Amino acid sequence: MSQVLLGVRNLSLRIAVFVALAAALAWFLGGELFPRAKSLPRSSVEESGVSARVVLWYTPDGLVSERAQWRLEVDAGKGAHRVEPAWSELTDPLIDRDGMVQVGALRNGAWGVWIVDPKSEQPAATLRSNFNDRLEVERQLARVAAGLPLQTREQAGAARGGLLRAGDEG
Repeated sequence: MSQVLLGVRNLSLRIAVFVALAAALAWFLGGELFPRAKSLPRSSVEESGVSARVVLWYTPDGLVSERAQWRLEVDAGKGAHRVEPAWSELTDPLIDRDGMVQVGALRNGAWGVWIVDPKSEQPAATLRSNFNDRLEVERQLARVAAGLPLQTREQAGAARGGLLRAGDEG
């Protein structure tokens, strides 16, 4: 054999051993050579044949702010569908009396209440109303759970202001 072929054989053997050892070390440490997106379920709700769950999707590489996204998955008996868009933060999902899934979400720096029709072919979230903070979003979702209508941002602000000024009179 020529010296060049012996050199190529030796180099390919060293590369194969290196890749095998790297894969074994990655496996031993609990990682992967080629990371892929993973999901961690956080909360779920099921009512009247409709289920919804909040899932954190992340990839192990990249910047922290870019690799983690909160997603909502809904199922109305046709299989689970991932709802678009993705959010920075999500509250626990709620299924109202009409079978619609409602969730509070932080997107582009603003909190809002989003609604999803799980029975549609490709479920997508629609923004119902923006609010000042997560506390107000949680309060609005509690109103919906109690069978009350969602308030507008102005109505919610007036109710909050009235409550804060309640002790000032007298």
